[in-house]
Amino acid sequence: IIPYLWAFTSESFWLKQSTYREQATLAFTHKVLVELEIVDSTLSNPYSALIWSTEPAVNAVANQLYRPAKILANSNDDNSDGKVDSVNITVDFPLSDDEQVVGVKALAFFNYQLNDRAKITMEGLAVYQGSTSRPASRLFVDGTLDLNQRSLLWTNGGFLTFYEDEPLLDTNGYSSYDEVTPQKILDLYNQRNFTTRFDVPYPAWTVQPPVTIDTTPHFVLEMLVRNIHQSVEYVPNLAEMLKF
Repeated sequence: IIPYLWAFTSESFWLKQSTYREQATLAFTHKVLVELEIVDSTLSNPYSALIWSTEPAVNAVANQLYRPAKILANSNDDNSDGKVDSVNITVDFPLSDDEQVVGVKALAFFNYQLNDRAKITMEGLAVYQGSTSRPASRLFVDGTLDLNQRSLLWTNGGFLTFYEDEPLLDTNGYSSYDEVTPQKILDLYNQRNFTTRFDVPYPAWTVQPPVTIDTTPHFVLEMLVRNIHQSVEYVPNLAEMLKF
């Protein structure tokens, strides 16, 4: 009896948390916000920014910083299992002859869903912020979109939709760009208990004169967002605890 009493009073008697691995169901929502840090020798303050988003409400308040850009995106299911394994996003910015890109802040928005034991759906972000000491014509970032959780997920019941009433981009519009800067969005995002983190170990800057298309210089941002199997921490249900 004594060993059972010792086990019962110890913290390890009940299985309080567990981990399983799952590849999320990922969908690019075709929402992007990009802010380029530029150096322009023709300005009194040579440091400035260029802003572009897929959302008209953001572009409307960017004012003179707004720069139309082109976006191409495609999703890849490498093993034909019905789940997206990676998403390629390319954003092409035309530049003036005097503009040089030295920094990038990029936010790409996704729908992120778990379907196995924990059943959740939420808005996820792939965020990259970085700079270079020399002007660049291209930036390529290749990373994984990882689940970041501050608390355990529950496995009882049906699907839970997190933050449905708190979208990071408000389609109703803004009064100024200060309300929707990348930093403002990230401040809101980091308050959430469940988020995604874009892990980019080796960003690749191409340091050379801008890409020229029809005599117009361009800066190209390429993001490869990989969706891999990863660990999910959860609260075991009663059946699992009894089995343990």
